[in-house]
Amino acid sequence: MATYNPFLPPITLLGTTDNTAVGSVKYNVNDTTGLGPNGEDQYIRYTVDITISGEQLIGDSSVRDSRGIGVGGKYNGLDVKVGDYIAAIDGTHIYKIVNISSKSSLALSITYEDVDMSIARMKSNRNNAIPISKSILIFRLGDNGDPKLHIDELSSFTTTMLYPL
Repeated sequence: MATYNPFLPPITLLGTTDNTAVGSVKYNVNDTTGLGPNGEDQYIRYTVDITISGEQLIGDSSVRDSRGIGVGGKYNGLDVKVGDYIAAIDGTHIYKIVNISSKSSLALSITYEDVDMSIARMKSNRNNAIPISKSILIFRLGDNGDPKLHIDELSSFTTTMLYPL
C-alpha cells in the first residue's frame, strides 16, 4: 500500500492508457444516485494497461533505484504502488489504484477505482471509465489527502509557471 514518505521526493510519472478500460466491479449500492443496481448499474472499478513515458530522475539516492551517492536516483513503473493515484492530465478523471496485476519499468496493468463514484456523479453522462490513449499522471497523496507532485515534472502537464519567492 502506498504511504506518503515526506523524506523522499514525490513520485510523478507520466504515461498513456493502452486499451479501453474494462469494468471489473460494479457499484452495487442501492441509493438515490441511480448509479447502483436500482439504476444504471455502473462499474466502480476498471482494469487498464498503461505505458509509462519514461523515468523520473531525482536528486535523492536513497530510493529503490539509486544511481549512486551524490548522483541521485530514479522512479519508474516498478515504484508504482497500490494506493497511488492516476489522473488524466487534462483534469477530467482521477482514480485510486486498487490492484496491480503486473508491472515493469515502462508498463503497468492495474485496477483502478472511482472513489465514492465521484467521477460518475460529476459527469452528466455518468461515464467514469478513463478513455483509451489518454495521457495520465501517476502520483501519491500526502497525509492530509493533498496531491504530492515533483516540481520538475509540472511543466509536462501544466502551463503554470513557478517562480522562486
